[in-house]
Amino acid sequence: MVHHRGISTLPGKPPEHSFGEVILCLHDAGGNGHGFSEVLDQLSDSHTPVAYDQPGHARSAGLDSLGSIDLMAEHAEQLCLKLAANRVVLVGDGLGAALAFEIAARGNIDVHSIVAFGDLDNDYDLSATITELEAITSGKARRQFDQSGYSPNVSVEAKTKAFNEWVKTDPRTTVEDLRALSNWKGESTLSRVSCPALLLVGDHTEEIQAAKTNALAISLSNCEISPISDSGRRLLYEAPDQVATAIKNFCSNVGTSK
Repeated sequence: MVHHRGISTLPGKPPEHSFGEVILCLHDAGGNGHGFSEVLDQLSDSHTPVAYDQPGHARSAGLDSLGSIDLMAEHAEQLCLKLAANRVVLVGDGLGAALAFEIAARGNIDVHSIVAFGDLDNDYDLSATITELEAITSGKARRQFDQSGYSPNVSVEAKTKAFNEWVKTDPRTTVEDLRALSNWKGESTLSRVSCPALLLVGDHTEEIQAAKTNALAISLSNCEISPISDSGRRLLYEAPDQVATAIKNFCSNVGTSK
């Protein structure tokens, strides 16, 4: 399932992208492209924003994740080809950030720049979270909405939207996403990323996560960090306007000449 703005197109026909940059948004583990809806709205006046549901997520078919960051990157590359874009800006949340770095490192797609946020790391240890989800998928525990990572002032509306997107993907798919992220060779990948990167960090992000983000930034050759006010890690729901503005500014600063 592909999400975009502007004139609707026939199946198999890419959306119009004659102005600005094609901005491909990559969702987090267990997420979906509709989580970027407010960001897409804000970007559509000057760029061509696109998001999509990975296989097994939300409105895409099946229950199975692709199972590895490498296969997810290959799938995203095929989508880029179908979009007929000369180059893309990659925007990634959590797992989507790792996927963005993997796509850039592979070098099969011309990546203008990367904007990343959420749970960022260069060496994920998700064993505890995976064990908890496995208990849920085997019927030994009840599924609970993860309310961590938000700022103290988060609105009810923001959490409600996050919950509504969260329930669209089966937890079995999320488990496979997290396994893929745990097996991702982040250090090796990041050392091969040369395009400009911007990491967005909410000012209420937990200290341990902020430290992981700083470590990831050090691993990149061309990276900067920008704070997002009155937010934690859940920037798509807490601060979509600030995220969109940061993306626009970064594209402008890096340069938008085709």
